[in-house]
Amino acid sequence: MVQRIDKTNAKFELGYWAIRGLGQPIRFLLAHAEVAFSEIRFGVNHDGSVVEEESQDWATHKDTLSLPFPNLPYLIDSSGPNEVRMTQSNAIMRYLARRFDYYGDTTSDIFCIDILQDEAYDFRNAIISTAYTLGTEYEAVFDEFTSITVPRYLDGFENYLSSRRISTHFVGSRVSLVDFILYELI
Repeated sequence: MVQRIDKTNAKFELGYWAIRGLGQPIRFLLAHAEVAFSEIRFGVNHDGSVVEEESQDWATHKDTLSLPFPNLPYLIDSSGPNEVRMTQSNAIMRYLARRFDYYGDTTSDIFCIDILQDEAYDFRNAIISTAYTLGTEYEAVFDEFTSITVPRYLDGFENYLSSRRISTHFVGSRVSLVDFILYELI
């Protein structure tokens, strides 16, 4: 079964699995920008595997969306004269950040945001890789993750923030897209 969450007069539609995952920073950004959006959530089991009938629902639904590269998450923006249909969480975040002014004020802000966004997703991929390790390898992978990987990333983020004593945000003096991503991740 597909869960549809509609908000009155929503001009944005977000589609994703019924988990936080890659969709949550997008939800945070839209909520912070006070943008009404509808949401379609496709099912997953508690272990992260896809509910078979939900997978079929997504397979059927994706063919109706006219997305250039059908995937989850997807975003449809019907608010302007030219409807935008897109996938890929990083692209969606950058699009929304540009649209709602969460992408910095200077060229320097923008490249710092891009670097931090990629660094955050490298960290996320390490988390996911560890979480989905099975069998006898798990203990060694988890030990390496907690003793090497986590400190490397968290120390890097902490050092970056420490060097920016003038701000409580990762880039600039106000919230940017990377704040939403790292808030969810950390």
